[in-house]
Amino acid sequence: MWALPLFLARKRNLLLINVKTKILRTSGYLFALLLAILYPITGALQAQESRSTIYGYVEDAFTGEKLIGASVVATVTPEITGATTTNAYGFFTLTVTGRIRSATVSFTGYATLVLTDSLQTGQTMSVKLIPAAKTETSVMVTANKAAGIQTAQLGKMTMPVNMIKQMPRFLGENDVLKALQTLPGITQGMEGTSGLIVRGGSPDQTLFLLDGTPVYNPAHLGGIFSPFNGDAIKNVDIYKGGFPARFGERLSAVIDMSTKDGNMKTFKGEGAVGMIASKVLFEGPLIKDRTSFLISARRSYLDVLANPLIALSNTTEERRKLGMYFYDINAKLNHILSAKDRLYGSLFYSRDHFRLRNDYTYQQGNYTERNTAKIAWANLIGTLRWNHLFNARLFSNTTVNLTNYRFGSGFDNNALDNNVRIITKADYTSYIKDYGAKIDFDYRPSFYHSLKAGLAGSYKVFIPGTAANKYTSDGETLINSVSTNGKQYSPELMAYAEDQWRISNQWNVNMGLHASIFRASRRWYSSLEPRFTFNYEPLPVLRFSASYVQMRQYIHLLANNSVSLPTDLWVPSTDKIKPMLSRQFSLGTAASLWRGKYGLSIEGYYKTLDGTIEYKEGESYFTSSVKNWEDKVESGSGTAYGSELLLQKKQGKTTGWVGYTLSWSNRKFPTINFGGEFPYKYDRRHAINVVLMHRLSERWRFSANWQFQSGSPYTFATSKYEMIEGPEGGNSYYTKSIEYINGRNQYRLLDYHRLDLGFTWSKKKKGFEKSWDFSFYNVYNRKNPLFYSYESKNDFGTMYGNKVLKGSTIFTFLPSISYGFKF
Repeated sequence: MWALPLFLARKRNLLLINVKTKILRTSGYLFALLLAILYPITGALQAQESRSTIYGYVEDAFTGEKLIGASVVATVTPEITGATTTNAYGFFTLTVTGRIRSATVSFTGYATLVLTDSLQTGQTMSVKLIPAAKTETSVMVTANKAAGIQTAQLGKMTMPVNMIKQMPRFLGENDVLKALQTLPGITQGMEGTSGLIVRGGSPDQTLFLLDGTPVYNPAHLGGIFSPFNGDAIKNVDIYKGGFPARFGERLSAVIDMSTKDGNMKTFKGEGAVGMIASKVLFEGPLIKDRTSFLISARRSYLDVLANPLIALSNTTEERRKLGMYFYDINAKLNHILSAKDRLYGSLFYSRDHFRLRNDYTYQQGNYTERNTAKIAWANLIGTLRWNHLFNARLFSNTTVNLTNYRFGSGFDNNALDNNVRIITKADYTSYIKDYGAKIDFDYRPSFYHSLKAGLAGSYKVFIPGTAANKYTSDGETLINSVSTNGKQYSPELMAYAEDQWRISNQWNVNMGLHASIFRASRRWYSSLEPRFTFNYEPLPVLRFSASYVQMRQYIHLLANNSVSLPTDLWVPSTDKIKPMLSRQFSLGTAASLWRGKYGLSIEGYYKTLDGTIEYKEGESYFTSSVKNWEDKVESGSGTAYGSELLLQKKQGKTTGWVGYTLSWSNRKFPTINFGGEFPYKYDRRHAINVVLMHRLSERWRFSANWQFQSGSPYTFATSKYEMIEGPEGGNSYYTKSIEYINGRNQYRLLDYHRLDLGFTWSKKKKGFEKSWDFSFYNVYNRKNPLFYSYESKNDFGTMYGNKVLKGSTIFTFLPSISYGFKF
């Protein structure tokens, strides 16, 4: 079977096929069958004579920054054209039949460049685009005015970073993940947080990639902010369906973020000072036009602001001090080794720290005590990438990366009682380490085919929990114990192959296979996942699409809440707990209206899930973190389905969009809810987002964001009765209260909605730009509860009576101001 593609291919393809065959051999005969189908087609296409190829990089003319997703259109005759887009590294290659007369290169926010006399074929090109704001009349360009969310394929959206910066800010921070919450199909997990719930999935079913490396807990302050500094981000793609074969590991979504490469031309800087945090970014050339650097840092100062207020409540017997901050760092080096080789190295580190210290002094009893409670978590990510251009049609990227996520909490009690020192310590730690390597090949033999293939391996180390307890009295250690919950080492291998095949001017299909194997303690799990996306374009401005994807996920997140928190436990599939599997069908249409001024897209999806896990009744983080977590959960199944609508205005002084989502998400477990199906905690029936951005004048800009989503499902008791138990085996009778629950998540909490406004003033002068941002969160002061609790209520003031569910609100109307600068 492996000889079939070799036999049918042209002799000039033999070397390429041998390379790919060796790479894909580990994924089995099904990959060989795919190549056997594809290579005869590409070989026949390559046999065509009189072909022309242009290839190279598209970059910012002033910074050297590579532009992702730039459009390149080659013209042979008015009737014969070809088109492609740059990849994640700004590289493009385009082969068409005949001699290329001209090429048009465009990118959102930049002037469109038409290449004629300067067009180079058969050698690497460096196409430099000029930002639209800096174009001059002497430059032969035409303005590219369209700007907005890009929906080039089914299930994928690209949100420009400049657009994210224009939206209203939360406490002065332009949060990438909060901006994504305004898109259809995506909702927030909890009020004021940056957690993403995508198409009824859970937080662990969204893969966050930063420069191709996974991030396991993308949260600051327990989820209020994301750790991604928007100033350092270059591109943000989100996939909700129609996943290409190159993506795996998660079921619901992929957030693919790329950081800036660094300015190759001149030294630049920018920063901002906000109400709770400040940030700064520097970039520039180490060797002009060859080596660049970028470094950004952000730190909060919540403890500095809060401690003076806390000190007002201190007394002579009790004193409190708060330590609460977060910081994150991005660093990147970009080096051009040669015309065909580029090297990238990037580092990301984020840390959150919370500590509350209480000092007690009781003079009469000669007693002092210091209690310290602490929580901390950190992400460390390192990535090294090498791009290599084999020839005009074959491009490769080799990546080596490391992810280290660690969470820790603890409690220290240091007491002195009549000269006797008593020390009690309890610490809990949890972490996951992920070492990985990957090689990707991008081969474009013709305008009709774009082939991608790759092989990856990773080695994951899971420690869901390690508990340490120590008790010392008068210098003597009475208790000193350490226990680990479910440590596991798991290698994982992955291979994929996919083909973007343009069958005709109206029809194209993306078909591929994704294969993976994962080792639990003593058991190997394997998966073969087909991916198909069909597109029909009867008109250049109209597209109909359909897709089927299958996804496998080998890790789980044990969570009680509707948002990813540091106390949630990352756990692997084990001999007892199987991986999760999803199958998703999608249909959609997209249209460009009124000469590109407006965009409309509608998508529908149906997704099945198997192997999802949930805490058993009565179990939670507090029990699973100190006991074998496998015994505290059970596996089940689920469904998620719905429809999404997005209407955009892309041009003019006023831009924005309206998004609407109608969706259902259900789960079913053997013993939960009496074995019946119930609404999942992330089920949101309706979600509406309205985003408006308007340029008031040359210096003033206005933005608004209104969000609505249906109340989340909730479980609470409808009645309570008391039982008298004893005295069998005991000395006395006692009364036991039992609550009756008629079903899991049978009730809905309050609907969520709020309005945010933002005003930005900016001024440029002599290479320096300054700005003031005024944002108003929750303008009409909607009381959206952050959490709920029960209270007893009656007319007699006793402890007995009816229970009332009461919501507690933290994020009411919040104004903020921040100052930004660029030079």
